[in-house]
Amino acid sequence: MQTFLNKYGIYLVVVLFALVALVIWINAKRASSGTGRSNMGFFIDEETGEESVRSLSELPPLMGKSGRPTVVRAMKYGFADNSDKRSDERTVYLTKFTPEVQEALKTLPENDPKRPELFFSGQLVRSPQPDSKWILLNNPASQAITVLPNPPAGKRIVLISPK
Repeated sequence: MQTFLNKYGIYLVVVLFALVALVIWINAKRASSGTGRSNMGFFIDEETGEESVRSLSELPPLMGKSGRPTVVRAMKYGFADNSDKRSDERTVYLTKFTPEVQEALKTLPENDPKRPELFFSGQLVRSPQPDSKWILLNNPASQAITVLPNPPAGKRIVLISPK
């Protein structure tokens, strides 16, 4: 097993991150098409801590109250039981794009096949803990940040979207 991981580990990580990027892209596409989940998401100003609900078509970082790009997307998850009663909702990680990718995404059509790769290669993530560092989503270290908590028995994990 160790030999397998040594030989193919980087390829495994790349494939896993590509799958994550594809899921994010499909969910964003579904949200923007008006079907499925809401096309709104949670955002937070890193300077003030103020949470807001904005369109998922807005590409963070966005301008905050200070006039600086401090508003980032907050990825919230929680648990739900069989009756869909939710509990333990929390921000698991924050996300934004590099300035170069943010500009490129603004000019690309929604259905452009380059969008998933840009989402994957230019997305930064960090823990919601103060002073945590931003790292690229395609960096293997990002797995520790984006890993979702294990749900308790009888519950499932759910992405929390604005109502």
